[in-house]
Amino acid sequence: MAAVLLGGTACTGDVARSWTSIGPLATTSMGSVVTLTAAGDALVAGLRTGDPLEVPGLQVWSDGAWRELPVRPSSPYAKLAVWQSLVADADGSLLAVGGARGGAHANVRWTVWRGSLTDGLTEQEQTFETFGGWGAGDQLGAAFTGSGPVLVGSWESARTGLDLDIWLPQANRWVRQSSAGTALESTPTAMVSGRSVAAWGAGALISGSVLHLGGDAVRQNPAVWRSSAGATGWIRIDLPDGGGAGEATGAVCSDEGCAVEGVVDGRLAIWRVDPTGAARRLDGIPSVALGEADAMPAPVSVEGRVALLVTDHDDLANSVVIREDGSGWSRSPGPRGAAVAFAAVGDTLYAVCSHGDEPHVMWSRRA
Repeated sequence: MAAVLLGGTACTGDVARSWTSIGPLATTSMGSVVTLTAAGDALVAGLRTGDPLEVPGLQVWSDGAWRELPVRPSSPYAKLAVWQSLVADADGSLLAVGGARGGAHANVRWTVWRGSLTDGLTEQEQTFETFGGWGAGDQLGAAFTGSGPVLVGSWESARTGLDLDIWLPQANRWVRQSSAGTALESTPTAMVSGRSVAAWGAGALISGSVLHLGGDAVRQNPAVWRSSAGATGWIRIDLPDGGGAGEATGAVCSDEGCAVEGVVDGRLAIWRVDPTGAARRLDGIPSVALGEADAMPAPVSVEGRVALLVTDHDDLANSVVIREDGSGWSRSPGPRGAAVAFAAVGDTLYAVCSHGDEPHVMWSRRA
């Protein structure tokens, strides 16, 4: 089992910035937290091992204490996997996607895992063609929709480039659905690309962009794709005021709609998308300079208000928290280093940042 360094050695000094380090649990070897997800009153942390002979780690923080959960790989690449996405359902079910590079071309070998807060995660070993082969793209993430779990990624288009694509479970197998003729399909003049997926009611919301080709200029506009239920009824919603180069990177959704974060011309942008599909870009967002390679943890909701953890390159590439309050939007310091993962449980925020080669430690703060 991978371990992580306990508090005080990463993101130290004045950068505690009112944040408290809470571990997670240290065991035998060094490692780092790479994903966070809220699961009711608990928080689930996915760990990247510091030892190539160790399996990826999984720990739960609840009632002020850590406990380890078992992780059971079956295929060779699963033992080397780094968590790419880890989500929890209301009943405590867990769904995860991991990846490890390998083979002659060093492509990512994707693995999918199912489990629970009591039983940990077990790999559902798939055939090579499930996520690999000539037409393979990437995996973007997983979601528990009101109609069941989905995996979202990309795959070779029948027309041009890559399509956004969906995988659905059939017993222990995950089966890719065709995107041909749907809003997820790329065309010769509009190539689609995704960054993440979030559950929204019975369906899902994919955040990403559309690269428009032809005419006088190439334009990348932010966009989201919404399904009516599970993997059906997809529509594309082009987000307004997307500048010359924009992308939606993540979302948090409720019955009232979704808050979508992204980047427009190198700066943080936030949109609201209501259940009718109407979208507007919000004013009054604090200025944050984002990098092209930045991780962008999805926004979270705290007592009905949105909070984000992002890396501000105008602030020495340190993380900042952008929060919605009664009078608008505010910013406050996050832990030192670049944003890696972000979650909220009740009225407490949890953040993970990276700083040089130091292990990623988790920090908490009352919202």
